[in-house]
Amino acid sequence: LPVDRGIFDSSFFIEYRLMGGYADAATVTKSTLIDLFLLAEADVLVAGFGSHFGRLSFELSVYLKGFIPPYSSVDYPYCFHYNEKKPIGEWPSQYC
Repeated sequence: LPVDRGIFDSSFFIEYRLMGGYADAATVTKSTLIDLFLLAEADVLVAGFGSHFGRLSFELSVYLKGFIPPYSSVDYPYCFHYNEKKPIGEWPSQYC
């Protein structure tokens, strides 16, 4: 895929580089969408569900496949009510 990934080689957050004009918004957007759709097409997803990007890639994967694919979260369990204190299955109430 013709995307220059060199724009991500920095210790500064991409958001700050975009605001400062050091990165091209169109290139970052294109790269982000490519990453999102590639993750959604994966046979097995390993992502962080504490991130909107990780949850979105999982939700898109479920939608595109029509079933819940094998997945593992590296931080929080999946929940549609992210960052609200509600019960999750048999676990006690917690922020997820």
